[in-house]
Amino acid sequence: TAAEAAHLRRGFRLLLRGGAFDSLSRAGFMVLVPFLLIAKGASIATAGFLVTLIFVGGATGKLVCAWIGARFGIIAALLITEILTAVGILGVLFMPLTAALVILPVVGIVLNGSSSLTCGSVPRFIVPGERNRAFGIFYTGTLGAGAISPTLSGALGDVIGMAGAVIVVAGVTLATLPLVLMLRRHLEAEHV
Repeated sequence: TAAEAAHLRRGFRLLLRGGAFDSLSRAGFMVLVPFLLIAKGASIATAGFLVTLIFVGGATGKLVCAWIGARFGIIAALLITEILTAVGILGVLFMPLTAALVILPVVGIVLNGSSSLTCGSVPRFIVPGERNRAFGIFYTGTLGAGAISPTLSGALGDVIGMAGAVIVVAGVTLATLPLVLMLRRHLEAEHV
């Protein structure tokens, strides 16, 4: 019906906004983290190695976050991953280099795993006959946000400093939480 289609589209828009914020924060952190590590005393080679640990964690994160989503539900999984991402980003900012080395793979797990959760949720909000269009819009929105984020994060770092830019990135991560909570109400309404 038209009401069901409108309901699905509203849920899709919430999911798209959450995915875009997630992409903004992920790409922003990946641009800033090497410079943050070098500022903490890491050599360029060490910073490169540590960024590699984030990618290794990210590959694992696709599996881990999918398991969390299957076990606890998509909303709980998104809340967990986004909160842990923000905490991890701030941890890397405020911890000494040796502690940052330990948590970076974990940050990578939640930083990159959350994108699998949002992408995997798209089919729940597809209006019949609009699958290709919905995925096209979703990927355009999320990848577009990720594409502009490095420029925004770099410019922000120049204006307010590295620490301030990292704090803003963590804040963007936390900005997904209200959207996730609205999405939860939307999903609950499906079953009423």
